[in-house]
Amino acid sequence: MPSIFDLPHIFVVFAPGAGGNFLVGLLTKLINREYSDIEIAKSGSSHTTVSKKIEANRDLSMGTFVDNILTIDEKKEYYGELFSKLEITDPTVSWTHDFKNIALYQNMFTNSKIIVVTQNSDIEQLAITFMHVIKNLLDPDVVTPMPADYHKFIQKLYMQSCINILRETLSKQQVDEIVSNLEYRDIITFTHLKIFLNFYGLMHLVENVPKQYIKENNPIGMYSLTNKPYEIDKYLTDKCVLLPYLCIMSGDIITLLDVIRNTLSRELTIEEKMFVESNFIKYRDKQNLSVLTDPITYYKQLKLNMLQMLKINPI
Repeated sequence: MPSIFDLPHIFVVFAPGAGGNFLVGLLTKLINREYSDIEIAKSGSSHTTVSKKIEANRDLSMGTFVDNILTIDEKKEYYGELFSKLEITDPTVSWTHDFKNIALYQNMFTNSKIIVVTQNSDIEQLAITFMHVIKNLLDPDVVTPMPADYHKFIQKLYMQSCINILRETLSKQQVDEIVSNLEYRDIITFTHLKIFLNFYGLMHLVENVPKQYIKENNPIGMYSLTNKPYEIDKYLTDKCVLLPYLCIMSGDIITLLDVIRNTLSRELTIEEKMFVESNFIKYRDKQNLSVLTDPITYYKQLKLNMLQMLKINPI
């Protein structure tokens, strides 16, 4: 029986909001040759497969989020011991938001494949940032691969950060009305986006401001290792299979099929191609298509909506 470290596992590495959980779902069903539809939430998130894998103790993520708690050697030793105790005898698909894990995956799992969602263009980075906010932070019913209480805690922290920003220019009564009334949802969404655009150093792409990174605006210190979470080239290796996020934005099924074929190291059957295509269409249909097609226009329209609400509806 092969060791857990010798199996041809697949690891999906991606920034939050970049569709990595959808890829995990696709690849998991493909390696298991089980072609039922992937579960996709109304907001477009697709965490169910990942959550089930974690609950079943069949996830080799080696830490899902960026952290600076462990050094590389400490991380290798910690997860090496942890994984050696798992009863996994067949290949599995796991994920991480931490691009530093790429080198560790290749070192510890020598027969593994690593698929990386890239975002080299400004448009991709904006779209992914907006998707992260819409799908992971603002959907009250989102299924996440983290404990529900912890996710609610994160949502509350960001909401409080939004409230603090709004109170800089609005009265407490006005802010309370905005938070409690779905009619003003665009104001809450826009304020969340401002937090992430500032933190990721992307605000200059949508506003006439200098390019800068404002780390302290992130209430939970996500991506504490760097103020530049989209600068990932230094972590990539020639063994990584790359999927540009533009593929998802444009609905490029040909590129997606090529990436999956390269990841699995085999040709797909007609049934498998149909499975991938139908689920890809279903997945994109659930996304915010305004963000996928033109995130800058989406932002400007959201801002216009917010300004009109505050002007036309003095609370």
